[in-house]
Amino acid sequence: MKKITCAAAMLTLIPMASFAAGPKMSGFIDTGFVLSDGTTAAGVPSQLEMRYFTSAELDFELDAGSKANVRLDVDFPDFGGTNIAVVEQAYAAFSVDTKTKLSVGIMNNPFGWEKQDAPDMYTISAGLIAWFWDDQTSRDGNNIQGTLVEHNAGDFKIFGGIVNDLGYVPEEISILIGVTASPVRNLEITGGLVTMDDTAAAAAGNIINVNATWKNGPLMVGGELIMPGQFVDQGLGVLGNYKVNREFSVTGRYNMLNFEAPGTDSVSSVTFAGLYELDKNIFINGEFASIDDATNATGLGDGAIISLELLGTF
Repeated sequence: MKKITCAAAMLTLIPMASFAAGPKMSGFIDTGFVLSDGTTAAGVPSQLEMRYFTSAELDFELDAGSKANVRLDVDFPDFGGTNIAVVEQAYAAFSVDTKTKLSVGIMNNPFGWEKQDAPDMYTISAGLIAWFWDDQTSRDGNNIQGTLVEHNAGDFKIFGGIVNDLGYVPEEISILIGVTASPVRNLEITGGLVTMDDTAAAAAGNIINVNATWKNGPLMVGGELIMPGQFVDQGLGVLGNYKVNREFSVTGRYNMLNFEAPGTDSVSSVTFAGLYELDKNIFINGEFASIDDATNATGLGDGAIISLELLGTF
């Protein structure tokens, strides 16, 4: 509860009298069922087969006039542990001018192609590149804590930030710098660098990230390349989604990580998913995911999983 109390205090940074209206609330409930799980990790079979999983999220956003807003995202994960609720985002944002925004607090990392929230994902499970970002950022999910500045320069957007070291090394910081541009129609590319002072064997060091999204009618293709300084030599992710009709779409995804450690094989995964919009706010999804991790480099298991998901948004 301490995490919730500290994050909720962000909402008091701006006097309540200055808010034009009450907070806007949104969120989702994500529940599913593991139909088949043939994975093993370090020779131990998974025990998640024939089990339900449920998570949820509540998001609050308050506008303070025309130049500032405060946001709080609270996750309710299905880990079965002591974390009943986890803060995903808790920040205050200010418009310095019509093109520049300053955000301070806990925020989603601007690097990383794959989104974290279930309604924004094209699959049920996250890919290996998303696992990498989650593993390297000490906060839950791919999130950062500090100050981020974004400047819209017309044809491209520049962003930079000073945040707590990704690995939370005491008295150290990480620096982010990147740019997002659309060089041609329907294509958006983001590239940049984030530093890390953590020198542990499982820390990635400085990370170069390039990701892109291309859309053409019902087809969307996304890709991501990571080039860390250590731990992982490089990682590649490609995802394609095709919208068959208004209600139904199909997705295919391939992810790969090349680890540096001797005796550790490259890890890869292949995922196929179908997403069906049952109603305006209700979605039914199915997924087959196969991961090749014989040396247990990620701890995600080695084998195949078939899952079903019911997603409700509000």
